[in-house]
Amino acid sequence: MLPDVEGLAGLDIGCGEGHNTRLLAQRGARVSAIDISEVFIRHAKDTEKETPIGIDYQVASAVDLPFAEGTFDFAAAFMSLMDVPETERALEEAHRVLKPGGVLVMTTPNAAGLMQRVVGAKRKIFGKPWCPIDDVPWHLWGFTPQNFRLCMEKAGFDVIAVDSLEPSPLSTNMNSGATRWKRMAIRAAAEASKVLNMSDRMVAFARKGAPGHS
Repeated sequence: MLPDVEGLAGLDIGCGEGHNTRLLAQRGARVSAIDISEVFIRHAKDTEKETPIGIDYQVASAVDLPFAEGTFDFAAAFMSLMDVPETERALEEAHRVLKPGGVLVMTTPNAAGLMQRVVGAKRKIFGKPWCPIDDVPWHLWGFTPQNFRLCMEKAGFDVIAVDSLEPSPLSTNMNSGATRWKRMAIRAAAEASKVLNMSDRMVAFARKGAPGHS
């Protein structure tokens, strides 16, 4: 998603245990990373001690980033901002710490995806959850391609693109489903979602304009 980050200063927002942060650093970026979870940051720092690659990890909130304006060439938020209560404020903070021309790349589930619609329809028809986590909201916010773009524009970004990602049942969650028939149904829905361009996940690229740019 970031084809050339060598030598660039980057920020990983909501880094979790630091898996993607380390990938960015291994590709030559000078990376700082924040997460609100002390447990995650402690784990990431412990891993950094084992194989040092120069990552600056800090416990911090996405809505109050501890960096000066115009610090970074790029910022990444991989599957994180949909769980931040003040998402618009977090996007404004990402915009603030980027240099003019800096790029934000952000991934999130697609609330309008075919998988999400299948689960919702199953709930309504049978009156029971697809799996235990369906008893509560999956995330604080459900982004669609349209409101995803709108949120970035309201924060001051110029949106470059909003694209589908490979459906999670065909990539990161290939064993989804507690039974064989559920796994088959989920995989079939995922394959259909690719054809219909309704993946359960999406990625956006946005740029901070130069000063005075509207």
